Amino acid sequence: MAEPNFQMGSRFDPKRLFTSLSDGRVFATAIYNRVLDWGRQPQTREMMRIMVRIAVIDYVVEALIMMTFAHWQIDETVLLLGLTDATVLTLTAAPFIYFWVAEPFVRTTRESKAALAAELQVRERQAAQLETALAELRALYTQNEQLRLTLQQSSKANEEIKERMLQKIGADLHDGPAQLLVYCMLRLNRLSKIIEKTGDDKGLADLRQVHAAVSDSLREVRNTSAGLSLPSLNSATLEDAIRRVVTQHQEHTDTQVALELDSLPAQVPQSIKISVYRFVQEGLSNAFRHAKGKGQKVSVHFGEQLRIIVSDAGDGFDAVTTAGRGLGLSGMQARIVAVGGTLDIKSCAASGTALTATFGEQSLRHQE
Repeated sequence: MAEPNFQMGSRFDPKRLFTSLSDGRVFATAIYNRVLDWGRQPQTREMMRIMVRIAVIDYVVEALIMMTFAHWQIDETVLLLGLTDATVLTLTAAPFIYFWVAEPFVRTTRESKAALAAELQVRERQAAQLETALAELRALYTQNEQLRLTLQQSSKANEEIKERMLQKIGADLHDGPAQLLVYCMLRLNRLSKIIEKTGDDKGLADLRQVHAAVSDSLREVRNTSAGLSLPSLNSATLEDAIRRVVTQHQEHTDTQVALELDSLPAQVPQSIKISVYRFVQEGLSNAFRHAKGKGQKVSVHFGEQLRIIVSDAGDGFDAVTTAGRGLGLSGMQARIVAVGGTLDIKSCAASGTALTATFGEQSLRHQE
């Protein structure tokens, strides 16, 4: 910025004078703006507040000192001297007090506030990220739940189809092979009378063996047909269904089954009754076939969950190596899972076998 230069005897130049005045105004404006900017800073405002407090303390202390020296006789001279001393002391001491004593604490406080604000921003970003992640997890959970329900409904529909096929096969066995075997037995009875007249004892003995074999086959076909055909359970309670399948097993196998029943709900979905009926039926059939009916027991407990345990006291088996080898256990598990239940198999050599089907409260409330 050019400075005004007026020399004695120099020629007057209006243009130079105008330029000098303009530069001075710009300089003054810059200083004024700088002062305003300085005054707007938080540090400046804090320093001014501290200076005001120091000034008040100086005025009070100076007034007490001057009044003491003046023997508590206050006049204009005492007041003027006290005011002047306090003003000078404030203007000279306040900046040093601020920069040497107060400013470090102010700076530390300001840095702490800035650090806290930064930490809060980080926490807010983390909270937003967590909220987004939770929203995504909720969406995934909803999708998984929908897929689970869809799969369960599909499995249930598949089990219903299988149940109808089993009943059809049972009816076909009863109406087809069973009737043919009955016809064979009738023909064998007629043939035995003819052989008796001829006196062929050896032929008669062979015929009786064939008759016994056909009779055993007929009984097996009828038992199989009765096992495949599901009795009507629409009006039966869950307890009725369990007692019915246990009684049927005892009659067909001529064995005893220990039955332990808690108080069961009067109303359960039809799919649960069918699944429980088939589970007990298959479990007792396995106990008779593999454990020779030894220690057969059915225990049913109901609390927060419905638990049905079919056990025996046979030789047992290795549940790990046996899993997946046959249709019995895998089909049983598929039928139970289809209606929202779980199957647990516990067995080992010489300790028997226990099959446990568990149905949660949600499965028991589900209405078809």
